[in-house]
Amino acid sequence: MTKPVARAFGSLGTIAASLAPVLVTPQAMANPLNWSERQAPTPGLQWNTQAPEDAAGRSLTWQTVNPLDQLASDGNPRQPSGSTPAAAPATPDATAAEPDNPAQQRPWIIGIGGGARIGAGEPTYPMVYGRLGHMLNRDAALSLRPRYIFGNSNQLGRSNSEGAFQMPLTLDVKPTSWLSPYLGGGIATNTDSTGQTNGMLSLGADISISRNLAIDLGMNYIFQPNAIDSTNGDFEFTSVLYLRF
Repeated sequence: MTKPVARAFGSLGTIAASLAPVLVTPQAMANPLNWSERQAPTPGLQWNTQAPEDAAGRSLTWQTVNPLDQLASDGNPRQPSGSTPAAAPATPDATAAEPDNPAQQRPWIIGIGGGARIGAGEPTYPMVYGRLGHMLNRDAALSLRPRYIFGNSNQLGRSNSEGAFQMPLTLDVKPTSWLSPYLGGGIATNTDSTGQTNGMLSLGADISISRNLAIDLGMNYIFQPNAIDSTNGDFEFTSVLYLRF
């Protein structure tokens, strides 16, 4: 063997010796993530195994992940252990309570009761009373308040068995309050036994005792152009206790 050839083989031996520490066994090649299976190719040579580190210098551990294990039986991504599934978006409840608006909950006011008609300088007569109202909103309502009076007096103040009918239409203020004043007008028939139908003004207030029981205290002025006195009208007061629905 000539000297050049000997030098060439000598160089190859040096290169092989320098590459020897980085060679791995076939088992390590099959499973590069298992550091414990890497063996030194020559006796007396040991691997210095070191786990990878992050940017902060903290040791990291390897973990083998099978993508199929991340799927549930239905093919959807599996929820992490201990996590709570996201709540479904809220949907409007078809049985939600109605708005707290008395005009929507109880649009009609129906009342029936009885009381007394008290005239100036006249006897007191019993009467029956009714109320039919409609809520306009929380603060106002319209009510028809018909009543029939059992008994009458003529213009001289003498009582008789004739009756009288009245029906005012009133605007009620704060109808859901315990005290609800009203003002209106309407018609009155056979006042003072004249047999005529006259206009009237009505003023008063409804006082709630309970949800279904109320008192109506009112004052009426009935126009009488042909009255024999100088007032050209008749004043009277009413007091009624009625059931309200």
